[in-house]
Amino acid sequence: MAQAILAQAPPAPLPRMALGVSADQIFALGAPGFVEADPAAEPDWEPTPPDVASVLEVAYDGRQVWIGEPLGSTPSEDKQAASAGTCLTYGEVHQDGLTKLLGPRGLDLPGRKSRCLLELGSGRGRLALQAFLQFPELRTVLGVELVGSRHRAAAAAAVRLQESFPSRFALEAACGGGRRQASVRLTEGAGESARRCELRMADLSEVPDEDLKSADAILLEVVMPPGPGVVAAHSRLCSRLAALCQHGCVIAAYEDLHTLWRALPQGAPECPFHKLELCDGGYATSWSPVGHHFHGFVCDRERSASIAPGAWL
Repeated sequence: MAQAILAQAPPAPLPRMALGVSADQIFALGAPGFVEADPAAEPDWEPTPPDVASVLEVAYDGRQVWIGEPLGSTPSEDKQAASAGTCLTYGEVHQDGLTKLLGPRGLDLPGRKSRCLLELGSGRGRLALQAFLQFPELRTVLGVELVGSRHRAAAAAAVRLQESFPSRFALEAACGGGRRQASVRLTEGAGESARRCELRMADLSEVPDEDLKSADAILLEVVMPPGPGVVAAHSRLCSRLAALCQHGCVIAAYEDLHTLWRALPQGAPECPFHKLELCDGGYATSWSPVGHHFHGFVCDRERSASIAPGAWL
């Protein structure tokens, strides 16, 4: 039977689809609603400034590849993530991908004069530290990570950075109320000109209201798969974002917030987040070097709600 199947002629080419998507591109779909960039195409890079790249190299001891490193989660961390409606699959935006994502072809932090960046799912801290080094207009960068092994790698990088440049950076470490509240804070400058990058080990649901309120930009780098038992968790997350995010806050997310909102029960808050067009070419990541598409949103409280719970547009 197998030989007979293999001997059959290949199927006729599918017709070209609407919106300029060809049949062969259908088999390269990445994020829902997007077509992944052609792997054979020239990467659409946005080079990271050499001085930033060199300091990051010091922070991570020259490491670029982390394959085989123990960055996995524990069973208890997996359980905790599941209760929050997320999973702990690991991946991160590449250095040049972040340069592009936070620049004019993405969230445009300089153009928006953003002062506070919140990264949810900060992993080994590379993105938070890069943003802190590269965008001086940011006064505060906060990275939040649940998985202990990843947070420890982030803390070690912050320590190495301070020890390598002691005249530029100061470092504070705190344990707070328990192991999961452990954090390190890298500071630059003093007084009113002081800037800080905090790497905190905590659950997504434990982020204080004030941190969400003060964020001008949010990187929502968590996977939120559908399934039984997650609606309540997703509802809590969406409710907090809807209630706390400030007008003008921009978000780049793995997940489509509108898709999450459509699955919410009646009675959940309406969605104040409107689509923000990001670069067509995507942004280089560890799982898609040629460009992964993020979902972009802006919180606009002067417009009507973009979508109601349970609504399909």
